[in-house]
Amino acid sequence: MYCKSCGASFYGNVARCPSCGSELTYTGQLGSEIGTVILPNETTGWLARRVQANGFVWLLIALYQIIAGIFLISVGYGIPMLACGLWNIVQSIKNFRFARQIRTCDNPDLAQSIVQAIDRSKSSTILFLFINLFLGGVLGVIGCIIWLALRSRVLDRAPELGVYD
Repeated sequence: MYCKSCGASFYGNVARCPSCGSELTYTGQLGSEIGTVILPNETTGWLARRVQANGFVWLLIALYQIIAGIFLISVGYGIPMLACGLWNIVQSIKNFRFARQIRTCDNPDLAQSIVQAIDRSKSSTILFLFINLFLGGVLGVIGCIIWLALRSRVLDRAPELGVYD
């Protein structure tokens, strides 16, 4: 971010420019003043809760897949189902860790990397969506749609995290 008065760059939760001492505000792409963004804030809390809830969704899907996989081992469909269940447990653990990282986000650079990671997840989520459609995994399709909806809301709310690109 840059100081409106002197043009010096700054990072973190600072209220005054380290160069000229004027009060700092964050400006968006169009140059509109939106006020000082202090992290963590309500948006980081909102996002962390949504990512954690998504982790629970994938954990429930994984548990269903593991239970169904155990029952379907005798017909040959159980092994792939168990593998998908284990994969989804790993993904839910990653979501829980990501939620913790978001909850403690305290600078614009970290917020930028969080938004970029969520933005980059689009192609892999769409790939998993089609895999679940092909394999008949209705719960997986629902999980992917929930994540894509969350991704869209995060990108809309990125300025509340101090991210404007």
